[in-house]
Amino acid sequence: MLKLPDFDKEFEIHSDASNFAIGGVIVQDGRPMAFESKKLSETERRWPIHEKEMWAIIHCLKTWGHYIGSKDVVVWTDNVTLKYFSIQPKLSSKQVRWQDTLALFNVDIRHKPGKENIVPDALSRKHQLRVVYVGKTKLQKEVRLTSCRDVFAKEARQNIQNGAKSHFHLRNGLLWYKQNRFYVPEGKIRDTLLK
Repeated sequence: MLKLPDFDKEFEIHSDASNFAIGGVIVQDGRPMAFESKKLSETERRWPIHEKEMWAIIHCLKTWGHYIGSKDVVVWTDNVTLKYFSIQPKLSSKQVRWQDTLALFNVDIRHKPGKENIVPDALSRKHQLRVVYVGKTKLQKEVRLTSCRDVFAKEARQNIQNGAKSHFHLRNGLLWYKQNRFYVPEGKIRDTLLK
């Protein structure tokens, strides 16, 4: 169960980064209040790991800034060098912007070994955040069958057949959005996927 915030108590943020995503959790009294994960852009994936880890912290602070306000917040990361981020002598323009963001909050960055940083580690490594090729599967067959009864899918197919401009296209009997995402109709199959 997620905890409601108590604005009289200190907040903690646990964050982590992988090669393709960042993740974090905001905590009070050892209980989570909210989770966050975000896929890294192509440019962000080329950053060194300490910058990805710092971006995870900055992103979480921006996401939950309305909770934190001027309260003290302890940020836990598995990258020990980030404890010294605020006293680095040479910073890039991006790092200067990050320092400006850090200055808006009362942040204490602390190190937590990776094996203890379980929740944000899992959020930053979610396989759903990778681009995944979907082959011919039972799922696709079910999607094809249920698409016939879905109102949105019917309209989108009709628009495609009429030559209307759209981000959707048909491929292998599936309704695809842009290049690599296929539309899943409302109903049991979508509920199952979300679960």
